[in-house]
Amino acid sequence: QCIRAGLADELHIDIIPVFLRAGFRPFEDIGNKSIKVERIKVVELPASRTHLRFRVVK
Repeated sequence: QCIRAGLADELHIDIIPVFLRAGFRPFEDIGNKSIKVERIKVVELPASRTHLRFRVVK
């Protein structure tokens, strides 16, 4: 809702390898709106986890 309304300044995304039957699409609900982001930080952690941080470019 915050992304769709243009209220988000940053996105923090943690990727952890987990198998889901139908998949998980966290940004599917934004509609056709195009969002530009700038990568701030990428950290690779143990157990194949990855931490991503993006700034929303307005």
